[in-house]
Amino acid sequence: MQLSRLFHYPFPTLMSPFADEIQEHTNNSWIDGELNGIVSHEVAEEYKRVNTGRMASFWYPTATWERMIPLARLYLWSLYNDEMCEQATREGVRNVREGSISVLRGLKTGEESGVVLGGQLEKIRKEFLEFMPERCMQRFASHMDSYYAGQELEALSREERRHFTVSEYLDIREDAIMALPFYDVIEVDSRVILPEEVHGNPVIRRLKSLQTLLMVCMNDTQSLKKDDNTNQLYFNLITSMEKEYGVTRGEAIGRAVRLHDDYAAEYLHLMHNGLPDFEEWNYEVTRWVHRLSLFASGWLGIAAITTRYD
Repeated sequence: MQLSRLFHYPFPTLMSPFADEIQEHTNNSWIDGELNGIVSHEVAEEYKRVNTGRMASFWYPTATWERMIPLARLYLWSLYNDEMCEQATREGVRNVREGSISVLRGLKTGEESGVVLGGQLEKIRKEFLEFMPERCMQRFASHMDSYYAGQELEALSREERRHFTVSEYLDIREDAIMALPFYDVIEVDSRVILPEEVHGNPVIRRLKSLQTLLMVCMNDTQSLKKDDNTNQLYFNLITSMEKEYGVTRGEAIGRAVRLHDDYAAEYLHLMHNGLPDFEEWNYEVTRWVHRLSLFASGWLGIAAITTRYD
């Protein structure tokens, strides 16, 4: 409720009709099944309460059951992977990065990678390739590589107890929040594969960046208490603003909200008035942009059902 008072969107909040079913599948088939023993029983039970299946349902509301499987698997993997990286050294993150990306690119099997979650990544790759071509998978892998690069710098901030400047932080956090890989698989839900020149267009890239920055502002406000309890406050937008601008926490949150609203205004302008002419792809690109808009608004829905930031 506090988040919804601060952050507002003109975008709809949708949810898949498979939300409860995919959460049950997540709990029984994956957490208690394929991933059993990777974390303690107590942590596994907490991971169930995070509700990653339902979280995926907000971001991919029209996916069929078959397509929801890899989308929800990706979301659960991101939870396990993020929590592991948050406890790792920079060198540890780098090792996970090298092994994970080799699996996503199809260069190694999960077992050959030496990564704890390598088997899950191998399944993610195989399942996504049923619905999108290899070129999309390679783009996905490249964006996941950028995510790990951001995680390495996050680990550096922990090790050196270093606050980045706000500008530096936003650049790093754009990658470290792992949004771009999730955008890459929107087409698994939409069932239309766009040309690479669409994804490479500067306006589309800016829209992706803005949607990510909206979630950075919201998520870093949401996670303040968790970051405080887990010694992650060196890598948070609010605390970076406190340190650089010499302001109180409340003032820093106010600055983050205003920055968020500026990003939202630019996003809406580009969405309604700034899309290039993609000729025969105009309808599908517009449709894709509307699906992209579901991420920030969906995060508000996610905030109400997850325990991840308690």
